[in-house]
Amino acid sequence: DVPVELDAFGHAALWGVGMLIIGLLLRWRYRLSALGLGIAALSLAVELAQPHLSSTRTLQLDDAIANLVGIALASLGVWLRGLLPHDVRKRRTCRSGK
Repeated sequence: DVPVELDAFGHAALWGVGMLIIGLLLRWRYRLSALGLGIAALSLAVELAQPHLSSTRTLQLDDAIANLVGIALASLGVWLRGLLPHDVRKRRTCRSGK
């Protein structure tokens, strides 16, 4: 058994990284709120489906909450990155490309 704290961190990290990647890639085409709600709906669907798809997994409210916390924190990070002036983001990209 995985300790509850580690399990919650794992759920938050997994869904947070997913939101971070999707948010950074698609934030210019879609509203960040729509992306976040879509990822949140997917995470809740996965949690609800677990008891039906596996005999070893159960629906746990703590897991769903941890998923949503990770998604929210990643959304905040993507939003904050969007507040940077465009020239600052461009200079960072140019420097890393050398």
